[in-house]
Amino acid sequence: MSSNCPLLAHLLPEHPDIRSRLSQVITPERTFNVFKTIADTYAPTLTACQTRGPVLRKLFSEFLRQEDNVGKVRFESNYLGTGAVVLALGDSVQAPVWSVAHLDNISFLTGNYQNGRYPVTPYCQSRQNPGQRPAVALALDAPNTPARICAKGTLVTAPGPANSLEPFHFFETPMSELPLATRVCYATEATWDTDTGMVYGAIDNAACCTALVLATMVVGALEPNVLVIFPDEEEGVVDVGPQTFSRAATRLVQRTSPQHLPDLVIVSDIQDLEFEPSVDPRSPQTFGHGASMEAFTSRTRGAVTPPYLLSALRQIVGILSEWDIHVREMGRYLNRSDDVSMLKATPNIAHIGCPGAFTHFQETPRVHVEDMMHLAKTLAVLWLVAQSPDWRASFI
Repeated sequence: MSSNCPLLAHLLPEHPDIRSRLSQVITPERTFNVFKTIADTYAPTLTACQTRGPVLRKLFSEFLRQEDNVGKVRFESNYLGTGAVVLALGDSVQAPVWSVAHLDNISFLTGNYQNGRYPVTPYCQSRQNPGQRPAVALALDAPNTPARICAKGTLVTAPGPANSLEPFHFFETPMSELPLATRVCYATEATWDTDTGMVYGAIDNAACCTALVLATMVVGALEPNVLVIFPDEEEGVVDVGPQTFSRAATRLVQRTSPQHLPDLVIVSDIQDLEFEPSVDPRSPQTFGHGASMEAFTSRTRGAVTPPYLLSALRQIVGILSEWDIHVREMGRYLNRSDDVSMLKATPNIAHIGCPGAFTHFQETPRVHVEDMMHLAKTLAVLWLVAQSPDWRASFI
């Protein structure tokens, strides 16, 4: 443990080699490989535990076979029947920390075929601008296997009527016999520009899931008591009135005994810089500067981090910068995510995610490999720090 980090030396006396372990496990190559494995597996909402769930299980089975990585990591593919994939670290049934990143991706549901295309209904917040983009229709009829592409085509977004904010969406394909409500996703394949560090593909929310996977690989053998949660059903129509998204996370909280609820929840999702007018989301120079942390989501319509907890997080973030691990708090807009459900478990919600752009395929989605690494390292350290009852008692 570096001598110029007395706070971390005090909080992590049992892990003096954590800094070197972070560097050994979280490499650019492993980060991209984990991202590609997750992102290239289509997981439309309500399928995540059976599509990407087996992918996560395989990733950890391969990693834990290495002798020095053996630890108490329990895999649950459908935790408490909620549709969430969970990695339970340590041996306590009461994990003081939950770390959350949703596992599902946006999709559309087909209507009746007419004139060479299907009208489709978004199962997401519809932010697409008019245009045509490659898309695939998925067959999801074999449990616990990857989705099978049953038709290829184009997802067309057209302007809606003058009195409507919602555009029209169509899936154009020669395949005329798709069942009603067939899932359609944008066609995607992860790529990495090693010159700029930019990673392209289905970043929402595979980028943050990648960070949680890497953080678990770092600390799993150290056996902290952490529940690492990959919920389904975060994507959905965001509307006023009744809660219409983040449903799997809601079920998880409802089905957890009160004495087993966490003291702290860290929610990780993409911070879409397309919403930020002061930056250029198309420039690689915008990215690669660190993970993102904000104090609240959706102009306080989501969770707001309590001031004392926020102060504690800022203190740790400042220390981590001495390790070349960076988290930037910029006051930028952050969408609501699973924080809207986790508020039912605890008021102590931290928003620590990854900057990205064009999450819903307005253009090619993108994130930086270094930002995923910064997020993974930050989460690993925070999980260990939050094991301290004294630290939690002081700030939570």
